[in-house]
Amino acid sequence: MKELTIGGRTLQFQVKCEANEADSYEYTEFYEGTETVSRKKWVFWGETITTVRPKEVFTIYSDITSSKLTKEYWRREISKQLELLDRRDEISKGEYV
Repeated sequence: MKELTIGGRTLQFQVKCEANEADSYEYTEFYEGTETVSRKKWVFWGETITTVRPKEVFTIYSDITSSKLTKEYWRREISKQLELLDRRDEISKGEYV
């Protein structure tokens, strides 16, 4: 995973690809921080397995490594998503207006 810093926040990102019989496309997932996930080794029984994985915050359906999109495009799209994340936090705190 690679890192970038924008708007004072450090994000990790990873380019992924989806394909089916008719089409394929790339998209970029962005992560911030980590989260701990616990599960049973066998669906309902067995020892508990705890893993730490990156916490996905948003996805942009374009390839960040593509030379067809400008830096300005990426700055604008990432900034818009970060604003929406901040707004989500405000709503959870009860700040509607």
